[in-house]
Amino acid sequence: TPIENSVADLWSIFDFLMPNYLFNYDRFRSEIEKGVLMNDDEAYKRIIIKTKPFILRRKKKDVLKDLPDKIEETISISMSSDQRKLYDAYLMQVRKVLTMRDKTNKITVLSMLTRLRQLCISPSLVVEGNIESEKINYTLDMINNLINTDHKVLIFSQFVSALELIQRELVKNNIPYFIITGDTNSKKRVEMCDEFNKENSNEKVFLISLKAGGTGLNLIGADTVIHLDPWWNVAIEEQASDRAHRIGQQRKVTVFKLIMNNSIEEKVIDLQKNKKEIAERIISNDIDINSLSFEDYDYLLS
Repeated sequence: TPIENSVADLWSIFDFLMPNYLFNYDRFRSEIEKGVLMNDDEAYKRIIIKTKPFILRRKKKDVLKDLPDKIEETISISMSSDQRKLYDAYLMQVRKVLTMRDKTNKITVLSMLTRLRQLCISPSLVVEGNIESEKINYTLDMINNLINTDHKVLIFSQFVSALELIQRELVKNNIPYFIITGDTNSKKRVEMCDEFNKENSNEKVFLISLKAGGTGLNLIGADTVIHLDPWWNVAIEEQASDRAHRIGQQRKVTVFKLIMNNSIEEKVIDLQKNKKEIAERIISNDIDINSLSFEDYDYLLS
């Protein structure tokens, strides 16, 4: 993924391979990077002309012409009144901290944003109490409907604690499942994947930590993917979905992204799209958004 955070990533690659081909960084930043951020056509033209002769790209759809379709759908979910009150109260705290930029740092803000994202999944991930999670309830309903109609489903989350919430409900309802986290060893991963891919497997649900199982797994036994929460890195989400959408898949794959209404999750999706347009226009469909500016934080919390 040549462009993950910004066009500066592309500059660093070329500067390593061909020093000064894209000028020194100060000149690149003033003449090209700032123009790209301002959506200046001339800046785009300059970087595309200089880099295109050295980039070779191959898309999966060009190689695997017989692969079934992959359909993506975003589902919006509304918070309960109690969940909304808790979320809004914490949001006010984050906004207050963000106004004191001279006295805070990005690590503090990122930590608070993580709490907001967890509140969208379930208040129990942040505070004690019995506030129900509309997203968890919705996910459990989806799981029941899917397995009752002969589907197998992969569920990804950035938070292992969120997967454990679903895990407890699956146990309570006697629904067989597999789970992969960072603690799962490689041998066990292979055994679970092989069993899950069998047509008559008892396990119809696979819970997977996004970081631990987003790549390297063959799970073509599934035809449905659920992303419990959006992640800054679009490429990682797509790689995770492609655990099911890969060589050997015979069925259409449906990918669901569960997003809470009027929350930071909607802002993350919008920010993904805005950042991704830069990479798509220059070279790629994949972009990471791990490097956020304070202006990005303002937008996330607006």
